[in-house]
Parts: sequence; structure tokens; C-alpha cells
Amino acid sequence: MRYFLHLSYKGTNYHGWQRQPNVLSVQEVLESVFERRFGQFIHVMGCGRTDAGVHAKEYYAHVDLPIAPDDRTIFQLNKMLPNDIALFDAVEVADTAHAQWDAVQRTYEYRIHFQKNPYLEEWSAYCDKQLEVSLMQEAVAMLPNCTDYLAFCITPSAYKHTRCKVTEAVLKVEDSGLCFRISSNRFLRGMIRLLAGRLLEVGRGLIGLDEWRGHLEACTPLRHRVPALACGLHLVEIKY
Repeated sequence: MRYFLHLSYKGTNYHGWQRQPNVLSVQEVLESVFERRFGQFIHVMGCGRTDAGVHAKEYYAHVDLPIAPDDRTIFQLNKMLPNDIALFDAVEVADTAHAQWDAVQRTYEYRIHFQKNPYLEEWSAYCDKQLEVSLMQEAVAMLPNCTDYLAFCITPSAYKHTRCKVTEAVLKVEDSGLCFRISSNRFLRGMIRLLAGRLLEVGRGLIGLDEWRGHLEACTPLRHRVPALACGLHLVEIKY
């Protein structure tokens, strides 16, 4: 039987979601715990990759289990998992359901704070520079009109195409700083951190809105790619 797992994790201690040699990943930890609990290897298929250090407030994965997990099973799995990974629920789905390919929209938030704060250090990117927030908001407002994000992809050759349908993009001012929120049907590798990094350059006056618009329209790789820090990025919502 196939189940969708509803998860959340703090990515600070992990080299992203996907299992990789010689580094610790969230997928590896989950598969290890499931193998111990069920006595056989259980492949955990995630809804997508996250980079090293990136967090997921809402994350889904699917698994095929030999028995139906009840509340006690969820409790046991959580006791076996480290404190920075939580399993909320396991919902039975069709055998053909796929956590990655069936997702129709993902939403990320990138958080920035301006006052040094040890409680935000692993959750938000610290910026000690004065930013022109209104210019940054103008830049963000252009994103839904862009259809090809090749300029903001680390590995464009890995994809058949680099088109994304951005349905929401907003920069909000909050008590702790700024929150850049973006929703799309898909995201390319490194896309949001590259967008956030160049957005900070707009705020610092290092590039103007015309140059930002040029990046979106030219569809050519950025010459100087400086991704924003991973700690500020959160996967916050997935729709199926």
C-alpha cells in the first residue's frame, strides 16, 4: 500500500533532501529509520530536492509499506527520528500517486533579518546593509511576467526546458525583516537562491531595475552567480 508522508525538517544539519554519497541527507535518515521499524528497506520518494541547509515547513514523500501505519506507528517513528525531522501523518493514496510528479504548485519563502539575532541565525539570512525595499518590491513584481528562468538556474542543461509558471511573487515587510514569497508550478536548481541573491543586489543599489529586467528577458546564464545563503530558504507549501 502506498502512503503520502507529511513531514517537516530543519535543514541545517543535512546536505539537502536527496541521498548522496559521503554526506548526510534527510532522505537517508528517513530510509534508515523506516528500515529499522519495518525490518526491510523502504524507499522514501520525496516531492523534490532541497539544497544543503534549506528548511521545509511542509514536505511530502511517498512510501510503499507492508502494513498500514496507525497513530502508534507514527509516534514510534518520531521517537526514532532526530529532533530536526518530524512526521505528522501518513495518508493512504492510490498506488500510482507520486509525491514529486503529482505536485502542481510549490511555494517557498526566503527570509532576511537586519538586526543580529542568534535565534534567527539558522532560519533567516542576516543582512546588515540598508536596503531599498521599494525597488526590491518592484523587481519582485516582474517575476510573474517572466516565463523562462534560464538565467537563474545553476544547471540549465539538466532540463528539457527552463520555463516556469510563477503564480505569486511578493516581498513583504515583517517585524523581523523581509519575506520574499514565490509560488510556481516548478522550480529549477538554485533558482530561488539566485533570485534572492540578485534581489539583494537590487536593494543595495548594485544593479538597477533595468539590469534586473534584462536578466529576466535575456534568458542567458548570469555571469556572476552569487546565491543567497541557504539558511533563509523555506519550502512552506505544496499543492496537489
